[in-house]
Amino acid sequence: MRTRRLLLGLFGVTALGMTVFAGSLAAQSGCQTDDPPCPPDQPPVIGLYPGTGTFGTATVTVSVYFDDDHGLAWSTVASPVTIPPENQYIASGFGTGQVTLQPGPNTFTASICDWYVPAHCVSQTVVYTYTPPPPPPSHAAPTISLAPHNGENRDIGRCVAGCFENTLAYATSAYTSLDSPRRVALVYSRAQGMTKSTLQVDATDISAEPTVKMSLLLKRPDQTWVTFTNGSSEIFFQSGSGTTRLAAQFDVTGLPTGAYDYTVVARSWWADNSFLESTAPIKVLVLREDQSPYGYGWWIAGLERVITTVQRGAIHT
Repeated sequence: MRTRRLLLGLFGVTALGMTVFAGSLAAQSGCQTDDPPCPPDQPPVIGLYPGTGTFGTATVTVSVYFDDDHGLAWSTVASPVTIPPENQYIASGFGTGQVTLQPGPNTFTASICDWYVPAHCVSQTVVYTYTPPPPPPSHAAPTISLAPHNGENRDIGRCVAGCFENTLAYATSAYTSLDSPRRVALVYSRAQGMTKSTLQVDATDISAEPTVKMSLLLKRPDQTWVTFTNGSSEIFFQSGSGTTRLAAQFDVTGLPTGAYDYTVVARSWWADNSFLESTAPIKVLVLREDQSPYGYGWWIAGLERVITTVQRGAIHT
């Protein structure tokens, strides 16, 4: 009877516009009588995740969970991340957010007190040790990307504005063969008649000290250097931090139609005239129609060929 009067009194307080917290907690705990006596109130439980550890990033996503057998005094909460009001329930709550770490150990603590027994205050502490990545070297070789260079196929149809090449088409007058009307179409491409080939790569500087220039070289399989159309075996470009497009053109007069393997070399240069270089294998396609029987740069449209190359390969045109 004593407990019943207590509960009625608490609900009576609610009717006057005050909190129903204690009555709800007693009902929630399932303890309605003193015979047998109610189990003793337990202090709150806190979960703080992730636990103590070492991290390689300056931000960490942290989750905090609070729970109690009767109720939590949210006015006493302390947390490394915000606990939104909509996540603050009578006897539980949670929050998730990011914390920023400084190099070395970083200590974070979550704490809260019991509403039913205010003396029951608990806390949990974690230590996140941030180990920053090493700084970039003062001078470093560039990284090479072959993405701008297509050494596997050459298709004008895949280019904007026909790869900016001069092209023409010509169809002969119709004639009859095997009782069917026919005609031959010829196509011209300036690139097919040129005795020059172009390569282009992206070189990215990752140094702490920006480069003052970059250079491009091309090496044959016999380790000799290719001479570019400007008469030099090394072409220089203005550069700085980030990515620089390197491109060059060289003469292929002595090469028949085929696919050829080279090694592209990109160098980063600094103010003290020192440099570091990176290399990458690269394939160069050569299409020679400068001696076509149909005229310089002309070929029969749609006529396919398979041509074996001097480097034990084959290309399809």
